[in-house]
Amino acid sequence: MRKSSKTYIYIIVGIIVAVCAIAIYMTRESAVHEDLPRDLYNGRINDEIIHGNNEPTLQSGQSATRPSGPRAPIPRIQTLHRTGELLAEFESYHAFDYITVYTAAHGLPADHFDWMRERAYGWDFAEDGVWGLVIITDEPLHRFQIIGIDINDWEDGRETRPARVYYELDVLLPERPLLIGSFITVGGVIPSEGISFIDSEGVRRYFFIQDDRTGYAETPYFLVEFDPMEGYDD
Repeated sequence: MRKSSKTYIYIIVGIIVAVCAIAIYMTRESAVHEDLPRDLYNGRINDEIIHGNNEPTLQSGQSATRPSGPRAPIPRIQTLHRTGELLAEFESYHAFDYITVYTAAHGLPADHFDWMRERAYGWDFAEDGVWGLVIITDEPLHRFQIIGIDINDWEDGRETRPARVYYELDVLLPERPLLIGSFITVGGVIPSEGISFIDSEGVRRYFFIQDDRTGYAETPYFLVEFDPMEGYDD
């Protein structure tokens, strides 16, 4: 009976130790990831742009003014042409059709860009007439947005500001990129599309999506940071 009692005690102690170890591990993991939004994959088209409210709002965790001193390093963000081979590298990805959202946001007819979809069959970067831009990051980008940009020229420079939010994610993760289907740079050489996210210091950063027209760049698009608080000069 004594041996049996000792065995039960050892079993109970072992169970208690295991439960404590699991609790400690879970607490540690929660602390490490407590800054991540709960709904990691909640990609959404911004309904506000369709109902006339085109002004992006200041969200929680977003700085209204630029802090003094150096900014946080920019994560490595790739902007690549959509290919089936590229997308096959990922188990899943976010996606939306840019032309559909753009026409709705600007009150254009749904068939406004049909000529472009037809022409795409002759483009060397389109597969069976389907094309797009894939955005891949090497670290999480919080409160990630695809934005429309307005540019006004003044005597003393060029004022650049984010004018509307086309699409947003709580966080864009390295393992799940974003496919912007049928992406076009509507502004041509003057960028009117961009991305935005909150960096590791809690500051919202803004970038043009500029297309390369030299034909020599490794990627078809590149990002150029701009500061809407200070304007932008060529």
